[in-house]
Amino acid sequence: MPIDDFDPPGAVALDDPDLAAAMAVVDGLQPSEQRTVILHAVRAALATERTGEAEHATGFTRDLLATVRLRAIPAYAQALRRERPVRGSGPALRVEDVLRELQEPRRDA
Repeated sequence: MPIDDFDPPGAVALDDPDLAAAMAVVDGLQPSEQRTVILHAVRAALATERTGEAEHATGFTRDLLATVRLRAIPAYAQALRRERPVRGSGPALRVEDVLRELQEPRRDA
């Protein structure tokens, strides 16, 4: 459902394969995780509107794309599931810790 009928130049088409891949990751998030994404999107939009500083929106965009790309890596997603219970969001994980775990040889393999 489009918000309006105008797409500015450079807008990504709704059938873009990269958008579809990103949305597959978002669709796989738990509802609480999806809510967190929306919370931070609205927070960045409000901060951009209130301050006139685009860094709020561009920073959120950068972080969102990094998160989506990381979660699209099966080993990363498995590491998150091992560290976080299926229900509830659990404690926050540092990206550096998860990446280090992915680079270490598996002890149980």
